[in-house]
Amino acid sequence: CSAEEYGYVLKTMSPNKWPKLCPNTCSGERQSPIDIKTDYTMYTTWDPPLGITSIDATMEGAFKNDGKTIKWSPKEVNPDLVLKGGPLGDVPYLFGQFHLHWGSEDSKGSEHTLDGKQQQAEIHFVWFKEEYGDLGAAVDAGFAGDGDALAVIGLFIYFDPDACDEDVEWFAPIEDAARVICEA
Repeated sequence: CSAEEYGYVLKTMSPNKWPKLCPNTCSGERQSPIDIKTDYTMYTTWDPPLGITSIDATMEGAFKNDGKTIKWSPKEVNPDLVLKGGPLGDVPYLFGQFHLHWGSEDSKGSEHTLDGKQQQAEIHFVWFKEEYGDLGAAVDAGFAGDGDALAVIGLFIYFDPDACDEDVEWFAPIEDAARVICEA
């Protein structure tokens, strides 16, 4: 679909229409966006649990405004920063980028919903199967049919004006980059 058709609100290709327009990819258990229905969720454990090796590794990268969001991508892939375990089993995934979803209103920002309601904002950490070497090749593999080419960890972000500085210091570089991008 074209950029003019795709979108989240009042567009020909808005999320509520995706299951009908793309039934093979947007109407099953492996789709995005999803509505998390808390009455139907259940606690699950895995052995081994989902984990990230070398989570404290430093990476150089850059923020970019792609016209829909800001995203941060590393200058090069760090082969030591690996996501595996949990539902991924022993298959290693490497970090590819993160991006944000937010809106002009506090109640309309996230891509996914919780009990039918959008949240203030959402951040997606995008990982790709190590065998593909880079994010672009994994995205291509996903389009070609590998439904496991990517793994995305999404977190809702809530803005709390009373939060202590230590709780929100991780967000300062993202906020600074967003301001620079908007002012450019």
